[in-house]
Amino acid sequence: MEVVVVDNKINNMVHVIDNRRRYLCSSACRLKKIAKENQFIQDVSDDYQKYYTYIKTLKLNQYNALKKLFEYLEKLKKTQNINKTLLLEGSLDQKILLKKMKEIKKDLDKITETYN
Repeated sequence: MEVVVVDNKINNMVHVIDNRRRYLCSSACRLKKIAKENQFIQDVSDDYQKYYTYIKTLKLNQYNALKKLFEYLEKLKKTQNINKTLLLEGSLDQKILLKKMKEIKKDLDKITETYN
């Protein structure tokens, strides 16, 4: 399969997941407001809260793991006698990690915003 086709499929999946996440966020907010009136809805709202807490924990774990990798690469660059090619590769890897960390931080901010 060509890389372009795979990239398109991945982009489509990311779009669908993002739409679903936005839908769940808006549903959670609506349920939070309505929950005061109905015990059943309160239970559903509590389930949403547990879901968001779980997702937040996963995102924090991802962020921390990427941060450790970033710090390891930084330490490796400083302490090891590395040629320029490996140094450039390490720097590129760090840029990729930083980009992913920013994405995860953005997701965490959205999750936190929804339930605060």
